[in-house]
Amino acid sequence: MGQVEDAALEADMTDSIFMGMMVTVKVGDQFLPVVGFETGRWLVDDGGTQRWVSYRSTVTVKKSIKHSDRFISIYDLSTSPLSSEKQLYIDKFNQTMARLAQEELNMRNLVAGRDFPNMTADQEAAFDRGDLSGLEGDLATNIDSFRDQLEALENDIADTEDRFDALRVNLKLKPRETLENCYLIVRARYLPNRDYDPELHEEGLRSAMHAQEIGRLAGGEERKLSFILSGFTRGPQIQEMSYHLYSGPKEIPTDFSEQRLPLSEAEAFDFLYADFVSSLGDHSHSPQLFKPLKRDHFLAYMTEDELNRAIARLQINLMGFVDKVDLDIPDPAIQAKVEELLRQAKFFPAAEGGVPIDSSMSAPLAQLIR
Repeated sequence: MGQVEDAALEADMTDSIFMGMMVTVKVGDQFLPVVGFETGRWLVDDGGTQRWVSYRSTVTVKKSIKHSDRFISIYDLSTSPLSSEKQLYIDKFNQTMARLAQEELNMRNLVAGRDFPNMTADQEAAFDRGDLSGLEGDLATNIDSFRDQLEALENDIADTEDRFDALRVNLKLKPRETLENCYLIVRARYLPNRDYDPELHEEGLRSAMHAQEIGRLAGGEERKLSFILSGFTRGPQIQEMSYHLYSGPKEIPTDFSEQRLPLSEAEAFDFLYADFVSSLGDHSHSPQLFKPLKRDHFLAYMTEDELNRAIARLQINLMGFVDKVDLDIPDPAIQAKVEELLRQAKFFPAAEGGVPIDSSMSAPLAQLIR
């Protein structure tokens, strides 16, 4: 019986309260909230008008308490260091290895009495005279030099392991529900390593951030991601990594969401209502929808066209619950069903001077559903 009750309780925990990340981008002299991302550009909201701006624009982030009734699993997460400096040494190593192989081939040809490509004029003259000892000495000197260079380069490559300036990130995603217009923002906080960059004068933590376009995620289907997080100074001392997944303007909680608290819908509303009231100050504003109602519930009683044309008139009490619904639907039976659905909506109530009040509002039905 206990296991059955636990399973039922877990199934009821559809919502989450968590500490998310609000992202804004500088446009002109103001910072606008990010509501979408595609490779190379941010989508920002400018007072109700959305527009694209460059990914290279100045970005600010701020922690923010968020709520969602969606969830996505992140698992099989791994990171590995990458070094742009290391790649330069690897390229030099490969070039030197090729030159060593050529000189060793030249030596074998010479020992067999054959000439070899790319001889200098002096070497050709010595070969024609039969003076092979001098040629062998030149080749032996070159071979020893290349071997010494390879040994030094191997040491240089090994030394760069601690001087990485990027991370390869691999992970898998699996959403509980289908999500549209998804993107992932990964942020690292780190301390610069003064052993490798002694000219650095700034104190404190720095940030490196990467945004990865994902697109549509089908509910229950796995998606693999692999990308590079760059922007570090050499040899960073990473203090924390955070992973934030968004569907358009909405952040979706994950296994890595900070302070994530699974709750039922009723518990989530109670929590956020209390937070809403405590943060009112002396402000006044109109009611705000807690979360959209489900579209398919309404489509069981009306067509898309009827849904898009319907206007809902609601009376909302100071606790955020709908007391009365008025709709213009010709069929009384269908109207009763739709009104019952609308009574399930919850709102952060209107307020005057920081005090919640009863209020009324009119809105297109389509704006209240998802």
